Amino acid sequence: MLAHTSYVYLTSRTFLQADSNVIQFDLQSKATWEAILDIRPDVIINASGYGVVKEQVDLSSMYEINYQAPLALAMYLQKSNQYPLWIQIGSAFEYDLDAECLTEDSDTVPTTHYGISKLLFSNFLKSSKNKLPYVLLRPFAMYGPYENQSKIIPYLINAQKNKQKVSLSSGLQKRDYLYVKDLAAFVKMLLKGDDNEFNGQVYNLGSGKAVAIKDLAQVLSSKIPGFDAEYWAWGHLSQRSHESETFFNGSTKALSEGLTFTSQSEAIQETVDYYFNLI
Repeated sequence: MLAHTSYVYLTSRTFLQADSNVIQFDLQSKATWEAILDIRPDVIINASGYGVVKEQVDLSSMYEINYQAPLALAMYLQKSNQYPLWIQIGSAFEYDLDAECLTEDSDTVPTTHYGISKLLFSNFLKSSKNKLPYVLLRPFAMYGPYENQSKIIPYLINAQKNKQKVSLSSGLQKRDYLYVKDLAAFVKMLLKGDDNEFNGQVYNLGSGKAVAIKDLAQVLSSKIPGFDAEYWAWGHLSQRSHESETFFNGSTKALSEGLTFTSQSEAIQETVDYYFNLI
């Protein structure tokens, strides 16, 4: 996503029709990058990523999309004498998750290829090779509308919607859940500020609470029409190997800058409504 003088441009890999706020852009196709130079954006929001969805397992694509392509784009901008503020949507997986309580000063020792590939680009932003102003955001377990339907919350909702029994792990793993609209609101707040105020800052985005998946599912069940516990078969799958039992945001830095949270009840209700209304 690109922003220029209070005007937001969306990007699309397939340009289907003329639209004043949509440009054709593909992070993996340098032939489309010139469109950015024409706009001369003040801000670039890099929300691209590969490897969070369980089907995304190709390591070549993971390192290309999470590290190599954004690195090449950043260098391309610099060589073209354009220096927009780069807002990078990183990941909590860039940290050593065994530490459980994570702050911006926690060790960045990722144990997954996804975390490693995201950290590589974060390290570039912090390096002397980068001349772009930047803000690095590390959200924790995001959920909400438009999430890939293989992720746990839409997966649980769709099992109820489709009246289909699904096998699940114990659900005792604890995560720090962040509603996607709260991330968007924080980014919007950054856009309204002075670039120099936030330049070079790293922010963890999370509630600070570790919640078991099964406990969150209990809240979810109260929002689902005609809920039937039989469709959620807890304890029928083994926990994934090397999966961290608990991790959460232990920092209040983003809160001091204006991060706010939608009530869990409202966020869950909006999420359920979204997936139940999908055709």
